[in-house]
Formats: sequence, C-alpha cells, structure tokens
Amino acid sequence: MNHFFDYHHPFEVLREAAGQKVVFCYECQLYHVHYGTIALDLSERGIQTLNITLGRYLAMYDGTIDPKRRCIEVETPCEGIRLLLSTHDLHAFKELLTDSVGEFEERIRLRRLN
Repeated sequence: MNHFFDYHHPFEVLREAAGQKVVFCYECQLYHVHYGTIALDLSERGIQTLNITLGRYLAMYDGTIDPKRRCIEVETPCEGIRLLLSTHDLHAFKELLTDSVGEFEERIRLRRLN
C-alpha cells in the first residue's frame, strides 16, 4: 500500500484490511482514506458528507444492477472527478467509513473517561 500521508505526524490507524485503510492524522486533523485505487484526505465533515453521498447512491441503485458491475458514477466535490463504483463497492466503502469513524469516536470517548 502506498504511503499517501506523512508517517512523521502522530496518527492512528482506524481500520485496515485488504485494499482498505483509514488513518486519522492528529497533526493535519484529517482522515486519510484508502479504498482500492482511491486515496482521499478528508476532514470530519468531508468523511460525513461522503458517507451520506454513498448512502444516497446505494438507495438509488441497490438491487437494480449486478452488484459487481462498476457503472455507478459517484459525484465528488472536485469538478470533473467522479468515482466509478459498483453497489458492492458502495456497501463496502460506506461500511469502512461508518465503522472507522464510529470506532474512532468510541476510542476518544473512552480516553476522556480515563
């Protein structure tokens, strides 16, 4: 896996699996998300927005096409850049984001209690 963020900054790996990784950088205050061939640096708001966007596309396309067919063009905030995903990808990417952020928030909550 390529290193798409500065390992010299304090960071925490939130999720890591084959072709998927979410890291939070305490210095940048960004989530570094790697899903397949997609690498994104997202703020907390950005990761929430992407998660909502993926959910909307899932609601539109889930069960309507072959789950493995990458034919869904997901709009991004960057003009002219779209993510080409399947419904399988949408489920997996959304789950990665949801689980990573949820787990991170729980870790922070537990640290505050200690």
